[in-house]
Amino acid sequence: MIRRNLHGLRQFAVLSIFGSLLGCTVGEVDHDFDGSFFDRDGGTAGDGAAPGPDAAVDGGGEPNAMADDDAGADPDPGDSAPTVEDLPRLFADAYCAALEDCMGQELLLRTFSGNDCRGLRQSRLENGEFGRAGNSVAAGLASFSAADVDDCLADIRALGCDAVAAREPVSCELTLLGLADLGADCTAHHDCSGDAFCDKGTAATCPGTCSALRAQDDTCNNNDNAECEDGLVCFDGSCQPLGELGDDCGDIMPACSPGLVCQAGICESNAVVYAGALDDACTPGSDLCQPGLYCRSDSADTGTCAEAAAEGGGCRRASPDMCPAHQYCDASTGGEDGLCTDLPVDAEGCLARTVQCAPGHTCVADICYRLKDNGESCDADSECYSRFCDAFICSTPRACTL
Repeated sequence: MIRRNLHGLRQFAVLSIFGSLLGCTVGEVDHDFDGSFFDRDGGTAGDGAAPGPDAAVDGGGEPNAMADDDAGADPDPGDSAPTVEDLPRLFADAYCAALEDCMGQELLLRTFSGNDCRGLRQSRLENGEFGRAGNSVAAGLASFSAADVDDCLADIRALGCDAVAAREPVSCELTLLGLADLGADCTAHHDCSGDAFCDKGTAATCPGTCSALRAQDDTCNNNDNAECEDGLVCFDGSCQPLGELGDDCGDIMPACSPGLVCQAGICESNAVVYAGALDDACTPGSDLCQPGLYCRSDSADTGTCAEAAAEGGGCRRASPDMCPAHQYCDASTGGEDGLCTDLPVDAEGCLARTVQCAPGHTCVADICYRLKDNGESCDADSECYSRFCDAFICSTPRACTL
């Protein structure tokens, strides 16, 4: 497996507060990049990986419109000073704006399979460990600086493609500053000062211990990217770099970096893969079309770049699906005519690789479930924004107090 060691390429941090930008689960987006260095709650692979060229061939719909293009900019000067409770919303805006700057609005929307990046990220953060940052501040384990928030947001936005696996800018460390030294007890990653994380082990014991970040190939727990050094993600139990241009890629390897797509087992640039103009020949799963166009199937393995289908209108299987965000093409095979049909919602049937659920839902055992906040009932981790279903209740993963 070809991999470049990215450690040291993005050493922004003097103090490590929020962790790496990656961390996701298989759920409403069956890809791998949803986390951020604010998502230090040990997510698994998930909302928004760099999509493979065939990621949307079999349904899921074209994603919803994003929030305003200026999201991630400094808060309005007339607004009151931000509080620690505002951080999930502000950081989600800035993180998604950085990714949008990296890959463009449409490819980002495709990556999140119909779910708005900002809304999904905010809900993930609020329901995860980062949503308990106020508890850490109240307990004296971390400090919050409203004066550094604006600089932090601007610095996140400036990361662009590097936002996925980089450690946090110094301005963000100052925003939420961990006060627990190496070896000290901790409740969450943001409690720890320096290049450290809150190590709770595989069993998520409480309290954890502030420990040094893991190097490439070191063991990491719970698919938690926050345990790994700058530029690394926790993949299959060890810290690994994302794929760079020309690197090998596939299901048994970490995702390609933002701005790249896994094509025929090699990380390739989006500009090369998404290049076809209107009426150009295309190949579902490899040579695709420019943003705004869809590789509409002519047969099982050939296609033509075409415009979007209308709501309820005629369609064919396409990559990505050519129907509106809340619909999918019900054609059963490539080259067959179908109609744009509403995506299934809560309690309706789905198939993870062929008929995905409507935005805001996830497919579990061929049934769609609405994504849920903490405190709501659940049967599986993927039903929860927190990605943690504990005793049939959506909960903060590995929640801990001292």
